[in-house]
Amino acid sequence: MKIITISGIALLGFATFANSELALKFYPVVISSCFLAVFAYSLYNPPSFIEVIASKFETLDEHGKRYTRTVTKVWCGFFIINGLIATATIFHPDPVVWLTYNGLISYLLMGILMAVEFIIRKFQKAKNKSNEMAD
Repeated sequence: MKIITISGIALLGFATFANSELALKFYPVVISSCFLAVFAYSLYNPPSFIEVIASKFETLDEHGKRYTRTVTKVWCGFFIINGLIATATIFHPDPVVWLTYNGLISYLLMGILMAVEFIIRKFQKAKNKSNEMAD
């Protein structure tokens, strides 16, 4: 998480001193890139980022660890797509497009992804419990 904080502060500092609106518009791209770096790194240096978060709330078995690894990969995909769209909005001639995507749509998409993952996780837990009872 330090990389996100440092990158964000560096970009905001540069944008302020350079008095650059363009540099400031790159902020969502930098944040998505940093989150991608952290999540992807955790896939190669386990435990995955989502596993770390989930393990604070519950004990994970092997199935839970595999699931959290998959969720981490999904988030990596999200950050790639989000970063690409955020980059495209920077160069759109209408600044409302940048503002709408980066200030509203991207947050709605994150919320939807979290909600869908929550629903899937609850369904998976119920399915695993019923399978355990059947055994």
